[in-house]
Amino acid sequence: MSKTRIVIFGASGQAMETIDLIENNVNAKILGLIDIKPFEKSVLGYKYLGSDSEIDTIIENKRATHFFVAIGDLKIRSKLYEIMGKKLMPLSIFSKKANISKYAKFGDHVIIYPGVTINAGASVGNNVLLNSNASVGHEVKVGNHVNIQPGANIAGRVEIGDFSTIGIGASVRENLKIAKNTFIGGGAMVIEDTKSGKTYAGVPAKILKT
Repeated sequence: MSKTRIVIFGASGQAMETIDLIENNVNAKILGLIDIKPFEKSVLGYKYLGSDSEIDTIIENKRATHFFVAIGDLKIRSKLYEIMGKKLMPLSIFSKKANISKYAKFGDHVIIYPGVTINAGASVGNNVLLNSNASVGHEVKVGNHVNIQPGANIAGRVEIGDFSTIGIGASVRENLKIAKNTFIGGGAMVIEDTKSGKTYAGVPAKILKT
């Protein structure tokens, strides 16, 4: 029996994908789901255990050891990650169908989907999501609390700041700096350093006016 007993925050599609990845890649017992307002009472057979306010009781009753936040929103995910890191161990989930260099380095609470490629010398921070078929080049530095969405391509020696998102199918040219809290829209091609707090879209990527 696994000594890793995990509670999952979230009860939507992200939770469904996370459960599937845990079942196929991690020796862990999933205890159930925690959410404020779940759409369903269970996801893939795993029951809703309660809300965030009941977490201490849930941990004690279920003898939980680990947690994972299966929520896409970076602000919510980072907040729960910081809170729960004081109560339980964060779980990392690496798909066996990903191509990960032995020379890459990772923080905690990282989830890597099937088809992801991470090359030699890359480093990935804490609380990072790398979705299906994303590619991370050599010596890329991914900060904390980052989403890299399906099919995104990050060339070598790129630096990605904290709280940034690289959208579906977006590309980032080599040797660039993606500033903190940058959002790169789907399909964009980034050819120059970004400015913090801005949203970029298009080919080549430009700041969206608001």
